[in-house]
Amino acid sequence: MAGLSQIFETARRSLFAQRDAMGVTSHNIANAGTAGYTRQRAELTTTMPLPDRIGLLGTGVEMSSVSRLREKFIDTQYRTTSQQLNNASMQSRIFSQIEAVVNEPSDTGLQSMMQGFSKAWQSLAATPEDMGARQNVLQSASTLSNGMQQIYNGLSQLKGDLKAEISANVDKVNSLAREIADFNEKIIAATNSKMSANDLMDSRDQKIDELSTVVNIRATQDSKGGINISVGGVSIVNQTDTIPLELKDNATSLSVQTESSGNPTQITGGSLGGLLQQNNTTIPGYQSSLDQLGQSIMDSVNAVHSAGYGLKTHASDPAAPTGTPFFSSYANGVLTVNSALIDNPNLIAASSTGAAGDNGQANTIANVFDVPAMNGGAVSMNQFYTAFVSRIGADSKSASNEEQNQQLILTQVENQRNSFSGVSLDEEMANMIKYQRAYDASAKLVKTVDDMMNTIIQMV
Repeated sequence: MAGLSQIFETARRSLFAQRDAMGVTSHNIANAGTAGYTRQRAELTTTMPLPDRIGLLGTGVEMSSVSRLREKFIDTQYRTTSQQLNNASMQSRIFSQIEAVVNEPSDTGLQSMMQGFSKAWQSLAATPEDMGARQNVLQSASTLSNGMQQIYNGLSQLKGDLKAEISANVDKVNSLAREIADFNEKIIAATNSKMSANDLMDSRDQKIDELSTVVNIRATQDSKGGINISVGGVSIVNQTDTIPLELKDNATSLSVQTESSGNPTQITGGSLGGLLQQNNTTIPGYQSSLDQLGQSIMDSVNAVHSAGYGLKTHASDPAAPTGTPFFSSYANGVLTVNSALIDNPNLIAASSTGAAGDNGQANTIANVFDVPAMNGGAVSMNQFYTAFVSRIGADSKSASNEEQNQQLILTQVENQRNSFSGVSLDEEMANMIKYQRAYDASAKLVKTVDDMMNTIIQMV
């Protein structure tokens, strides 16, 4: 009887083990299409053998645990690529907006306005005493000034929009950090109670993946089962505790630091890294180039104009240089035409000698954009602006190419992750049949032992 009881117990254990393993399989099948779900596996192990007259005799099987098929190396690759992809994607999006602000090449771009300014001076050179031609020069100068100011202000407005988006991204980082810390608390409690926390770990990994789209992170697991997160070298999640980040406006740039101690973070990845790069470096660099161009236009035109001669009010008036600058100032995209010329267009210095019909200064100013006057006399203003527009186009193309490359890499890594951690319905169906057959066999074993016991009982 003792032998039959042991066989009965072995069969009973098998029934429970196969039933529980079938439960794991059903859970996998049910979540085959669930985003972020990690395939689970029933770990069946033999139970401790018992001594028998012929030696140690096996006592069956039990489900010792439910493992989660997750590869840490693939997760790290996925999150690193995700950081780079979202950084490039964000920058590519902003470059598209910058290109829309600059609006080149087009009939309404700054290049066309510079050409219009030159043509207005050419027309004045043809009829230097014509008042209409002088008004045209002032109008073209105003158009050029407005065009430059529109680009500069458009970039400034874009920076303002980016600041609001950067602030929203920092808030998102803090929110995800709190959620990860909450999951840590639940997972640690479940682990300490010897309970499976696989589904909680899946939810936590989804939040970590989402966080990697925003910033460059480093995730490490501790001995208690918690995940600690650092961003740009600064810890923001330490088991169940979080260290919130805040946005700091440094007047000329933005930075992210910890709220409590003010420790700066080195954010270079994710959408937040792309936003900071554009706000702190790229857009200010473009504005600086516009400042160089605006200052050069003012200095070059004023140098010629101030040495020229205006239109005499009376033929008997002596010829004398006006000494009047054409532009009164340039700052932050604002190229201001001298109000004295607006009030008295006769002061526009088209002549280089003061003689009637002379157009020397007008001709010189008409060609001023083609004179090497920038970068130490290496390039003309036309060349400088063409290079400026080309640089924006090249930067935009580079970001777009990087986005495409990182998307391909992420797709490959995601496929690797799915092949390792995703649910294969074919495999689960095979497992289901295996556990079903084992369960059926165990049930038959129970019935067989029952019949054997009845036989023995009836013999008594």
